[in-house]
Amino acid sequence: MSNRAIRNNKLNFDPMNKDKYEVFQALNEQINNTSNMSVWQFIQEASRYDVEIGGINAWDYRQKVQNLTNAVSYDGLHNTLTHLVNVMLTELIDKAMTPNRRAIILDGITRMRNQLVNNPDLRWGYGDNHPNFNQAFADQQQDTFDLLKEVADEVVSKFNGKNSYSLVQTRWYHNMFHATTDDAQLEIMANNPCTYFFNINSAYLIPYVSFQSYNNSTQIVELEGMLNLTDDEMEDLVLTLKEKHPRLHLEIASIHEFALANPQVASLAQSWTSRYTHSWCFFKQHYTDITKKNTLSCGLISDLFGKHTPTYAGLKGDWEQKMVQILDDINKAEPVLEKAKKIEEENQNKTAENIEKAIKAKLNEMLSNGNDDEQSDALTLIGNLAGIQGHHLSQNHTTTYYSHAHGQDQILYLHWNALLSYEVSMDNIILTDAQQGIIASRYQERRQEMIDAHARTCAQLARQMAHQTINHDEQMKANHAAFVSYQAFV
Repeated sequence: MSNRAIRNNKLNFDPMNKDKYEVFQALNEQINNTSNMSVWQFIQEASRYDVEIGGINAWDYRQKVQNLTNAVSYDGLHNTLTHLVNVMLTELIDKAMTPNRRAIILDGITRMRNQLVNNPDLRWGYGDNHPNFNQAFADQQQDTFDLLKEVADEVVSKFNGKNSYSLVQTRWYHNMFHATTDDAQLEIMANNPCTYFFNINSAYLIPYVSFQSYNNSTQIVELEGMLNLTDDEMEDLVLTLKEKHPRLHLEIASIHEFALANPQVASLAQSWTSRYTHSWCFFKQHYTDITKKNTLSCGLISDLFGKHTPTYAGLKGDWEQKMVQILDDINKAEPVLEKAKKIEEENQNKTAENIEKAIKAKLNEMLSNGNDDEQSDALTLIGNLAGIQGHHLSQNHTTTYYSHAHGQDQILYLHWNALLSYEVSMDNIILTDAQQGIIASRYQERRQEMIDAHARTCAQLARQMAHQTINHDEQMKANHAAFVSYQAFV
């Protein structure tokens, strides 16, 4: 039994630190040092113009690149293993949900949705004697639950460990009764089973450890024999990690490379030295022989993945290929983005013309056919072009225009400075002599208001200056009297 870890100065940490960070640092340098703009700037513009990159929309592509370039801190052994188990469970569930099973689930929840539309009081678990009991609904619910349970059991059977049967639990009825259930949402549910149909409980394999837990004893994780997978299934799982979770794949490889660089290490561990402080530690002993308190311990990563354990061999080349692919995707998307920009500019110009025409038509209608309030508001809008501010509209006024960007009519609310905001000129806006006279009168009123306000401000400043001068004179007089008094005694 042992509670003494190997001293850090006796270990080579390059694989877990320098070598690992060099992988994505090289990627960051490559994508941020392009000739015109960085990859991030390009993706941001592509997102704005809804342009696809590499066959997917720019926002999803941004997430893909971000998953590679942003440093992810797995914060020690416990966090890393928890992420790993969650990913493995998620991927195995996703694979177990075959297209045929997804189609059956979608058909089942669609039938239940339709029955709920006819009777909103239907609920899961009603007995035969309940007034809202529906046998067809109950049968469909049971069939759906049985299929989900079949998937859960299939996935759980691939894991060993205490209470492994609780790793995956079904959940579907909450979404049926307490969420949007249109056709699009039901398809999303069927295509994202881990989000909508299952709960993943990795804690049954990765025990919780803290500074004050489990009577300060050492908790262990059985990596060896954790998975019941064939050789092909294990290889497929590692490839999935590599393709869909590259940063986690890199983290696992770095831990394995650390073990290869330090053959004296037989066990990995994480130890809590205070409530908020923990660190990696490594032992020569088998993990079952470690007695260090407040510690989580396990064997090596190779105990879990065997010959398929990720290594740096080939991994760096794969990341270099990712760099090449990203830059290639960007280059191919550049002409598409330029075309989208041009179309957007044309649409904006056409839309601006439509807005100006709609505003002018509305103003002419208000001026010629509107009641007194409408005519007054029209003159208020026009008056802003003449520098007459401070007037508000008596009521809301709207007009419609065709937006080429949206491909449909849009409603425009005329706010007090709408003509200035949309750069609408006076061309084709018809004013009678009387209406022009009103604007001229308002201009004179506004001018007089500004003159009066200026006079009041100046008068106030004059009073403040006089007050300040009086205070200054009194302070100077007091200062002089004090100095004279001082001189009388020296």
